[in-house]
Amino acid sequence: MSEYENINRRDFLKRLVGLSAAPFLFFLSDAMGQEQPPNVILISIDSLRADHLGCYRYPKTTSPNIDSLANEGVVFTNAISTTTWTLPAHISMLTSLYPEVHQVIHDGKKLSDRAVVCAEIMKEAGYLTAGFVSGPYLSSKFGYNQGFDLYDDYTINYSSNEASHHGITSPQIHRQVIKWLKQSYRSPFFLFIHYWDVHYDYAPPPPFDAMFDPDYTGTITGEDYERNERINPQMPKRALEHIIALYDGEIAFTDSYIGKLMKHLKHLGVYDNTMIILTSDHGDEFFEHGHKCHRNNLFDETLRVPLIIKFPSGRGGPASLNPLRRRLNQQVSIVDIVPTFLDYLGITPDSALDGQSLMPLIADAETLAHSKPYCFADLHGLMKCVRTNQFKYIHIARQQKSRKKGMRRFSLHRLFDKLKEHHDMRVGEKTLLFDLQYDPEERHNLAASNPEIQIKMHRILMNWLSEAKILAANIGKSNFEYDEDLKRKLTDLGYIQ
Repeated sequence: MSEYENINRRDFLKRLVGLSAAPFLFFLSDAMGQEQPPNVILISIDSLRADHLGCYRYPKTTSPNIDSLANEGVVFTNAISTTTWTLPAHISMLTSLYPEVHQVIHDGKKLSDRAVVCAEIMKEAGYLTAGFVSGPYLSSKFGYNQGFDLYDDYTINYSSNEASHHGITSPQIHRQVIKWLKQSYRSPFFLFIHYWDVHYDYAPPPPFDAMFDPDYTGTITGEDYERNERINPQMPKRALEHIIALYDGEIAFTDSYIGKLMKHLKHLGVYDNTMIILTSDHGDEFFEHGHKCHRNNLFDETLRVPLIIKFPSGRGGPASLNPLRRRLNQQVSIVDIVPTFLDYLGITPDSALDGQSLMPLIADAETLAHSKPYCFADLHGLMKCVRTNQFKYIHIARQQKSRKKGMRRFSLHRLFDKLKEHHDMRVGEKTLLFDLQYDPEERHNLAASNPEIQIKMHRILMNWLSEAKILAANIGKSNFEYDEDLKRKLTDLGYIQ
């Protein structure tokens, strides 16, 4: 019997936090000289590429409000997700567990009750906890709602995912968030907000639909994006430029609601006492490696995400640091988000968390001991990668002839045909190795010409997978059957068949 089975859930959480709620909040408030400890808001913008934001050097004005937030905080220029699709990435974000550990890597999987969502830790520490989400893979049926006093996955409830693609969700989410804040802002709170509109289809409302390509006279649109056969690798360059302009319009539209949220926090008088973290689950690709959408591979166009942290004013944040220290180039992961805000609040997490606090890195960016040497990512257990600041190693096992019922069909091996450079590590397996410093677009596979580095990276990955297997055994697996409503939505999106 494992340790997890010898203690009940509440005892485990108290052991995890180390302090009961009331004494903890009294201690934190007294230490900071404030009547109320800092709030935490975690914002995830679905499908948002880091390199399409102004604060990440994008030339178009897609994100003035996010850029303003970045100017007050720390920008991590090399933040990595744990996968390239919504479900396992958000599970990782909220639990600080890699997919191999939480095991929600396929459709039909949900988070085990033995795993701990960050909302449970925050609730145990005396915080009000609320989540407002707008995509079908954020449904409470996947286990996200553990620890949330309120988990609103029902306000955005279209009849199908196809309808949700054509719909606009940010206004509804914003209204519900503001309503909750008005009722709750006087107490310390943890708030998770998921924005969906950047996700395809790319059909932003006016004036955002023409904001970045006002002179376009063609007929291509961003609607029915995944199934639209006109949107393909051979499409005219001008048409692809328009598709990207529509994607940028979705970003600008969502950014406008980030601005509305910041304005309301200031109106309530809680902005200065709130830690705000903005990130994404993955990006989208525009045929950089022959594909559109996401959930196709582990290349950086979908694996790299934004990560911005704005600290409460004058409470241990980087406000006094040199502006150059506000942009950190060291590699970090979305599994580091939870350990970071727990560390900032003085809550000591259990060592089983896969992430690490970024607070030491923020305080001393030059100390190599605070850097994260390896980040890992997974796609359905078929494709895995280990990434350092310089190298990325991608390992693809032989794709099974039969696939799990309901699982999305992938053509991972055709990826190698497009690259035309590949090296079999052994029969039935394929590998890719990229030097990200000299080849950031991941065009030149070095696996065959650099066997020593390849073998080293392979060993690192295999060692991690062995460790993850042990950790996963303590968490356990949970399966569930889709109800007809959720199944229809995910089928419309093309995620299950």
